[in-house]
Amino acid sequence: MRRIAIIVGLCASLVLSAIALGAAPINGATYKGHTKQGLKIKFQVESTGDYIEHLHYDLIENCSNGTQNTNAFTSGFGTSYQIADSGKFHGTQKLVASKTVKSGKVTLKGKFVTSHKATGTLKDTVTFRKSDPNHRGTCSGKTKFTVKTK
Repeated sequence: MRRIAIIVGLCASLVLSAIALGAAPINGATYKGHTKQGLKIKFQVESTGDYIEHLHYDLIENCSNGTQNTNAFTSGFGTSYQIADSGKFHGTQKLVASKTVKSGKVTLKGKFVTSHKATGTLKDTVTFRKSDPNHRGTCSGKTKFTVKTK
C-alpha cells in the first residue's frame, strides 16, 4: 500500500512539474486571440520554434495630454521575442521613428500553456513628435492576452 502511495505521489509531482514548465509551441504556427481590452492580437512562431515574429496588435494607451490612443501595431522584420525551452517568451522591440513617432518600445512576455495556447502580457510606450497634430506626447498601455492556434 505504501509503495502505491509513493508511486502516485511521484506521478502527481511529474504532472505538476510539466504544467509549471509550460509547453513547446508549434513551429511556424500563427496564434490569434484577444487582449483583456477586447482587442486583437496575433503572432507567428518562427519555423525553428525559437522566436515569435510578425506581431500585430491593437492596444488602448493613456497619453500624457490626458487622452487615449489606440495603437495599431505591426512589427517589422526581425525576431525580438525569444522562446525558451520552458515555453516562456520575452522580448522588447524598439519602434522605428517616423514622421509622427519619435521613439517607443514594445514588450511582450508570456508562456505557452499548451502547444495550442499562450497567455501573457503586452506593454508599449510611444513618444510622439512635437509636430503631432493630436499633441499626444507620450502614450503607454499594458494588457494581458490569450492566443490560440488551430
